[in-house]
Amino acid sequence: MSDAKGCEIVARNALAKNSTGSTVISLKVTLRGAKPLIWRRLLMPGTMTLGDVHQAIQAAMGWEDSHLHAFDIDGRQYGDRHSVDDVADEKRLTLNAVVKSGITRFAYTYDFGDNWEHTVATFPSAPARNHARFRPHGNRSAVHRFL
Repeated sequence: MSDAKGCEIVARNALAKNSTGSTVISLKVTLRGAKPLIWRRLLMPGTMTLGDVHQAIQAAMGWEDSHLHAFDIDGRQYGDRHSVDDVADEKRLTLNAVVKSGITRFAYTYDFGDNWEHTVATFPSAPARNHARFRPHGNRSAVHRFL
């Protein structure tokens, strides 16, 4: 599923709360300083929070969520307030809010000891259709309409 060019995944079985008019956000997550280049493309409903993005990055990278993490968006830190001091609550900020604010790139750091730093670029996609379900399909991403 992964190669030097990266791979694509979507948030598994994540159904947008109101898929009518919901935006699908495309994220390109790039691990900084890695050679060859390591990146993942994630397609997620705009209603997902940064906490959801953290879980999706963990799954995409094959990690086990065993270290602390934080997002840096326009100089403000977001993370799990129960684990990390002096951060805003990652469960309160949605991808729609990030895109609406005009932010197109932000940082994600995983494991404060090893400092796995990532750049996350946002790309708004087409509105989701009614009953759109986000799930993996073979080796490629897909947004499927379920019957």
